[in-house]
Amino acid sequence: MGEKILLYFDTCVLNKLAYIQNYDYVLEKFKKSNYVICISEVNILEILRDINDKPNIDKIITMLQDANDNLYLLPSISLIVESFIKREEISTENSYMNKLIMEVLNNKDLVFKYDNTNNLNNYKKLYKFIRNSIKEIKKCEGCNEEFCTNRIDIATKLFATILIRYDIFFNENVNLMKEIGINSNKAIVEYINENFNYLIENKMSPFRNMGRMAILQKESNNGTFNDCLHSAYFDFVDYIISDDKHFNLNLRNCLTFGELMKTINIEIEWQNEEL
Repeated sequence: MGEKILLYFDTCVLNKLAYIQNYDYVLEKFKKSNYVICISEVNILEILRDINDKPNIDKIITMLQDANDNLYLLPSISLIVESFIKREEISTENSYMNKLIMEVLNNKDLVFKYDNTNNLNNYKKLYKFIRNSIKEIKKCEGCNEEFCTNRIDIATKLFATILIRYDIFFNENVNLMKEIGINSNKAIVEYINENFNYLIENKMSPFRNMGRMAILQKESNNGTFNDCLHSAYFDFVDYIISDDKHFNLNLRNCLTFGELMKTINIEIEWQNEEL
């Protein structure tokens, strides 16, 4: 057996994979090629967000359950953030949310029950806030550089401010905040300013990846926040599999779904001709 190759699939590609007529054959070819399917809690969040499209949710989750013997769930965003801030190796112990995700993916008798009434309103508010904030950040007066450092610094600081306090499901990171002595938004800003070089300017910072992703996007929309969250995983895998132009035009280790299929010599048979 050769060395495993870790492939991080964005959610749109997972959706495409679920609608391939012979996806079980594709999954087997991945395994034989030493390709490991990597997903994250961000994928699951995006899948479950459209709660009104239950048939599509069921289809994607079933495909992931079928792939579970060659599936790797990457660490949660909050665990990545906590480990980075505490300057520790990322624990192999799954977060509470990741444990719940794997319970469902390992057992076809289980399903996700997700009441997103309140969270959906929070997401809509957050997406609007992020979208409008990035638009303002891009109005960097007197600067004609497409990816100027000042813009990236401000965007990076924005994501650090949000994700030090909350996980992506809007649960407060109580333990982390207690450990670093933070109890308010003002204290978070002060903490970030005191540790600016490490948290914001550091090229290994997960917040920095998010800030760069926000600035490289031509337009800020409701998908900006999720794209930025996905970018926290780029350093954990060998390739990102995405048909999103923001990824495949700006990342050296990005393959489109079609390019990936060519590497295993598979002709795709779609269940839905529209896909």
